[in-house]
Amino acid sequence: MPEPELEPEPEAEPDAASDAEPAPLFTLQTDPVTGATDITVAPEADGRLMAFFSAAEFIPGNSSVSGGEAYGLTLVLVPDDVDFEEAANSFDWQTFLAASSDAGITLDRADYFAAIGVELVQHWDLGQQGETNPVAGTFSGDYNQIRFDDRTLLPEIAANRDIAWFELTDNEELLGLMFGNVVASEPVTGPEAFFDFQTTVETYAFQTAAGTPSGGEENWEERVFLSPNDGDMIMGSEFADVILHPPGDPTAVTIIGGAGEDKIFAGLNDTVITDDDSDRDIIYVDTPASFAQIYDEVPVIQAGHEDVIEIEPSGSLVIGYAIDRGAGVTDYLYHIVHAPDGFAAPNTVLGAGDSPVSLEAYYLAAGIQLMAVGDLGSLDQSDPTNPVDTRIAPPAFDGPSLGFQLAQLTGDTITAATVFTTTSAISPVA
Repeated sequence: MPEPELEPEPEAEPDAASDAEPAPLFTLQTDPVTGATDITVAPEADGRLMAFFSAAEFIPGNSSVSGGEAYGLTLVLVPDDVDFEEAANSFDWQTFLAASSDAGITLDRADYFAAIGVELVQHWDLGQQGETNPVAGTFSGDYNQIRFDDRTLLPEIAANRDIAWFELTDNEELLGLMFGNVVASEPVTGPEAFFDFQTTVETYAFQTAAGTPSGGEENWEERVFLSPNDGDMIMGSEFADVILHPPGDPTAVTIIGGAGEDKIFAGLNDTVITDDDSDRDIIYVDTPASFAQIYDEVPVIQAGHEDVIEIEPSGSLVIGYAIDRGAGVTDYLYHIVHAPDGFAAPNTVLGAGDSPVSLEAYYLAAGIQLMAVGDLGSLDQSDPTNPVDTRIAPPAFDGPSLGFQLAQLTGDTITAATVFTTTSAISPVA
């Protein structure tokens, strides 16, 4: 009798669970308006949260900067059975880096922590402070170093597990210490222990010794440290001043340039006035010291046409607005904004049938960060027989890859139909 044919055994169904991506150990949510970061560690994740603050000394290649400190905060999830410092200090980094290079692997920051069994949750770049070497001739006889400070406010950080805070004891970034097997830290109470912006406004008055031959001036600087309160006024002297209010400090002060050629760095909520004399003053504008959209807290600038606004980040724009207030009144102003991904016109981010939105909402939707606001006066034609024109010429603007746009608004709102015109300059004065 013929052998009965055996039915082939059915193939086993693939185990969907085995092919699925492993569940993340944590999730991050960042509020686009406040910048607050909320961290949720999965219940099954083993480990504790540790945050390391670093203040790394640097000497950049840019000859105009003599050096300073760069700040950072690194948050990691460390398994309970791992001693972070011991793991980092005993790891063979040279072999790891060589093997990665041989395999053609491009490592990112998280890969270095994964190598010692640690999960990188987030790293925050918190800016720098240091000293610049001013270009000779910027101020008469000024060869002194000028401090700069673009430290960044740390966003509010919340987590469903306690965070242990540490400050690195060496002036180096955490990864640099890991590579050198020399990680050492001290526990601190929290982020407020790292640095406090609400400390001082630093002013320098550069003076020239009388009777010194031209080209060989002897200079000395009169340095003053002020601890301002909201509403205080800080005034420059008769000499060439540098007034430095850390940009992360939310204390609202009014800074008024003095009689000389001044340099001014403003903080949040500040008002800067330099149109009170004919000297050329320089006002520095940089990306706001916050991870949040701080539309209502940026500095307000009142500069003269002889002044210069130096805009630091590449990809910045100066937008001139003519705002119809109704009843024959038009206000003129400018916004200095940062658009790292390029300028997005309203019709690319707002729907054609949508209701008008505020400028703040438009900027948020378009990925545009407001950095400073300037007033250019108004034209009041409510009485056609007696118009009142307070329009002024704008200051000069300078910066890498700086662009200019003009727009007319009705009130403080914008729609998809609002037209922005590319131009080479802005001025409300014909």
